[in-house]
Amino acid sequence: MGRAMSNEERRYAPALGAMLRAHRESRGDMQEHVATHVIGCTQAQLSRIESGTRQPSAFQLTNLAKYIGLPGVDQLNERVRNVQSFTQKIYDIAAHQRAMEPSTLIARGLQRELQFLPAGPWDWHPRAKKFECLGSISSYVAEIHRDSYEDFLDKRKELRQPFDAHDQKLGELAHLVEASFDRLMSPSSQALWTKHVHDDTNIEYIAGYLASNFKRVPDNYVAHELYNSNADLRWGGKGLIHNELAAARGIGRSLREISNRLYEDLASPELNIWVLALALAVAKQ
Repeated sequence: MGRAMSNEERRYAPALGAMLRAHRESRGDMQEHVATHVIGCTQAQLSRIESGTRQPSAFQLTNLAKYIGLPGVDQLNERVRNVQSFTQKIYDIAAHQRAMEPSTLIARGLQRELQFLPAGPWDWHPRAKKFECLGSISSYVAEIHRDSYEDFLDKRKELRQPFDAHDQKLGELAHLVEASFDRLMSPSSQALWTKHVHDDTNIEYIAGYLASNFKRVPDNYVAHELYNSNADLRWGGKGLIHNELAAARGIGRSLREISNRLYEDLASPELNIWVLALALAVAKQ
């Protein structure tokens, strides 16, 4: 019989087991085959590991890590018995792989965009007609990893709908910000520029800042001194696009809800689960 699990192991074992089971089923592997030829245990033991009622040994966890797809695990020095050192090696291997996975790249992009939702600043560029820090889901995955992204979507088909919903809301936000910019650049807004801006080359930039709902712009932005020091310019400009900004903030709230749910789903704690599991297993040897 296996030893009794500690309280710490009981906390992470169900998540560890569920991760293993999901990976095995996604590959179409039979439990008996994985137990005998991959993990090094009986089918009954693997069943208990997947259900979260059995703690694998360090040897079995290392095999599990290789099966899940952490490269380099088999090259670890088997004589390492310092738990901290062993844990750090596993973490470094896992982190290197995870950093390039589509789920990690998308989660990183979502984490960045959540800093600018719901009310901005959205940092929309008039000439490029796109946001600096907000993008479609696919844009968060570099072209070199696009094949991995398609494979990821094939495995996580349930994410297609929320990904589409995210991109749709982002498009609605972009439309409203562009409409705000167009209003500011129209003849009806000429009085604002005549009163506050003497260099016409700055108007396009400042209109972009207003449409993006900037309170202040960074010091490396064009015309930052004029924009940041002139409250009447900021209030007057935003007054002209009050309705558009209000609608954009509403879209921003909806986008934030979608992005936050996706981030919580994709930024999973599985890396920490592996580190904890391996460290505890080694400590028990």
